[in-house]
Amino acid sequence: MRFSPRLFTVVALTLLVTAVTSSAAVAAPQSAQDKFKFKLTITKANSGKVVDSATLKCRPIRGNHPDSAAACKDLAKVNGRIQKIPATSGVCPAIYDPVIAQATGRWHGQDRSYRHKFSNRCVANQETGGHVFNL
Repeated sequence: MRFSPRLFTVVALTLLVTAVTSSAAVAAPQSAQDKFKFKLTITKANSGKVVDSATLKCRPIRGNHPDSAAACKDLAKVNGRIQKIPATSGVCPAIYDPVIAQATGRWHGQDRSYRHKFSNRCVANQETGGHVFNL
């Protein structure tokens, strides 16, 4: 059996197109939804038990966070850096029930993480602006 140069060219081009489209699918940029996304958790500091969690997606606002719009607005003001959100005023009970507030995700496509121990959930919420960890 003899192969013609034309058949060889068609087969080579087909393989090249397949390889290029396959690698493009693997290296595809993140969707806009993944560029503004956080996984939030509140954990009991003493036991490590997760007591609450939520997914917060901004641009467009989605996820199961109970106050996504306000939380995304707070994050937008500080470029996704939770530690820079100003505390909100209010009164919390003087009960020592320590929690760890943690967030991992992306903002403008850049990795962001936050982890801080607070004396209780109320303090965690107020010290982070009143919205992000209001789960």
